[in-house]
Amino acid sequence: MIKPELEQGTALILEESHGRFKKEKLQIDVKFWEKPELSVSLNGNQIQIQCQETAHYYRGLNLALHHLEENTYETRETVNFQRNGFMLDCSRNAVFTVSKVKSIIHTLAKLGMNVLMLYTEDTYEVPGRPYFGAYRGRYTKAELKEMDAYAKLFGIELVPCIQTLAHLHNALKWLSSTSIKDTADILQVGKTEVYTFIEELLTTVKETFSTRRIHLGMDEAIQLGLGNYLRENGYTKSATLIREHCKKVLSICKKLDLEPMIWSDMYITANTNGGYYDVASNTDCSLWEKPEKELGLVYWDYYHHEKADYEKMLRVHKQLSKHIIFAGGSWIWNGIAPNYSKTFESTKAALEACKKYDIKEVLCTAWMDNGAETPVDAVLPGLALYGYFGFHETYEEEAFKQEFAYATDASLEEFWLLDRFDTLFVTNGQNLAAENPSKYLLYQDPMVGIFETMQFHPEPAWFCFG
Repeated sequence: MIKPELEQGTALILEESHGRFKKEKLQIDVKFWEKPELSVSLNGNQIQIQCQETAHYYRGLNLALHHLEENTYETRETVNFQRNGFMLDCSRNAVFTVSKVKSIIHTLAKLGMNVLMLYTEDTYEVPGRPYFGAYRGRYTKAELKEMDAYAKLFGIELVPCIQTLAHLHNALKWLSSTSIKDTADILQVGKTEVYTFIEELLTTVKETFSTRRIHLGMDEAIQLGLGNYLRENGYTKSATLIREHCKKVLSICKKLDLEPMIWSDMYITANTNGGYYDVASNTDCSLWEKPEKELGLVYWDYYHHEKADYEKMLRVHKQLSKHIIFAGGSWIWNGIAPNYSKTFESTKAALEACKKYDIKEVLCTAWMDNGAETPVDAVLPGLALYGYFGFHETYEEEAFKQEFAYATDASLEEFWLLDRFDTLFVTNGQNLAAENPSKYLLYQDPMVGIFETMQFHPEPAWFCFG
C-alpha cells in the first residue's frame, strides 16, 4: 500500500496521463531509507520503490509507469546531489501563472528534482508597500502559499529568490523609494531606512513560504557605493560595503530564523577588482573579505565548456564558504530561441566538476531576459539534463532521450530543431559563442545594420555596414 501522504500526488501524476496509466490496476509499495539510492522494480501491476525522499519516489514511479507494458522492470540509481533544483525567472515581464508553476512542479517530480526557486525581484506582494511590484503581475501571498503547498506534495522545496541590494530598478523607480536608493537599481548601504525596507521583504517571505531557506540575491552591484552613498559619505571600497551590508541583512535573517544564501560574484569581484571568472587557478583567498560562515554562496556559471574552468572557480569558492551551491543554466535568454548546444556542453562540464568537488546542491536557472522572448517550455532539455545527472555518472545520449520523453511526453529531437535558429553560420552545429542571428536578422533595420559585423572591409569603404 502507498502511504497516505503520497496518495494525492500519485493521483495527480496518474491523472496527467489522461488514462494511459490506471490507478486501480496498480499496487505500489514504497520504502524510505537513508541510503542515497533509488531502487525501482516492477512485476506485473506491482511497483516497489525504495528511495531517500519523496521527490525521488516520483521519479521512480514515473520510470515504472513507462515500463508497464514490459511487465517486468528493474533499475537502481545513485543520488549524486542532496538538492537538485530549478530557478524560474518571474521578474522579466513573465510572472508565470499558478497553474503553469504547478505543471513545472510535475515535471520536476518526474525528474526526481527537489528544489524550485522563484526569482522575484519585486513580483511578490509586500503589505504596506503598494508600489512594490505595482503593474508587474506580482504574486499575492495566497498564490505563493498555494504553490508552496502544492510543491510540498511532491517533496519539492519552494525557495524564495529575491533581491536585497541590486537588480531593483523596478522597485526603486518610484518617488517613494528615493530615500533608500544609491543608484537607479542599487540600495544605499548603511541607511536605516534600507534595512527597515529589507526587513519588511524578509518578514513577508517568512510568512509566505514554509522553507527557512532564502536566496537574497546581491549580485552584479557594479556601481555599489558610487551614487548617493558616494555623495553623502565619500568613497568606500565595494568589498567593505558588501561585507557591512551582508552583516546587517544577516542579522535580520537571524532574527527571523531564516537561512540565507547570495550570488557569489560580489565577493570575488570586490576583492580582486577584476571580472568574476578572472581569477588564477592558484588564487589564495586568505586575505580576502569573506562572508559570514553561515551564509551560502551561489556560484553561477553558464559560460564555460571545460571542466577545469569550473574546478578553478570551485576551489576559490571552497576558500570562501563551506556552503557552496552551483547554478548553471538552460540557455533560453539569448534571443527568440534556445541554445541547446551551449547548454549541454557547459552543463556536462559543470556537473562533472560539481560531483568531483562534492557540491551538495545544484540549480538549473531559466533567465527570461528581454521580456521572456523565448517560451519557457524551451528550457526542458537543459532542465532534464540536470535531472539526468542527478542520478547518472556519465551522459549517454540514448538513455537521456528516453528519460526526457518519460518526463515531458515530448521528443528531444523535435526540441533540438529550435537550436537551428542560431546556428545558421556555425559549421559544426555547436553555437558555443552564443551567437543570435535569429535576433539581429529579424530585429534590426537592414539599411542601418547596427548589429552586423564583417571580417573584411571591401572597397569602397562606404559599402561596409557595421
